[in-house]
Amino acid sequence: MNIILLGAQGSGKGTQAQLLKEKYALVHLSTGDLLREAATKDEQIRKQMAEGKLVSDEQMIALIKAKLASETKGAIFDGYPRTLGQAEALDEITQIDGVIELKLTDEEALKRLSSRRTCKNCKAIYGAENPPKKQGKCDKCNGEIYQREDDKPEAIKKKAGSLS
Repeated sequence: MNIILLGAQGSGKGTQAQLLKEKYALVHLSTGDLLREAATKDEQIRKQMAEGKLVSDEQMIALIKAKLASETKGAIFDGYPRTLGQAEALDEITQIDGVIELKLTDEEALKRLSSRRTCKNCKAIYGAENPPKKQGKCDKCNGEIYQREDDKPEAIKKKAGSLS
């Protein structure tokens, strides 16, 4: 089973993907996670992300193809595809069984993202509504919590304009 989750940054795609992953034993393919991993090896991608720019369709398709090559159960596509070209490429790679769109206002997205913090170790997410018990430390693994570059208001506004 392959499911696509669509929505603005901060709409809850990752949270919903985690719930679906646990319930149906699917692989969570987060474009954000794939890009952050790629950015550790690719200076161009790192720079694009730091500036709030989207990577090219070709770059994203290559990352998705590489990840799907090792998966057999099915996947939850978190934030992918973003463009018609990506959708057409995905259609050639695999069958999609469902699409879920998550919506929220620009103001709510900016509020969520500006307060979002992520654990460097286990990737747990914290925010204004669910802060860690100990400031700067993850409740799950005691890892360091930080604000991702793409969660800063300047990058959010550059990346999406209207966030949708």
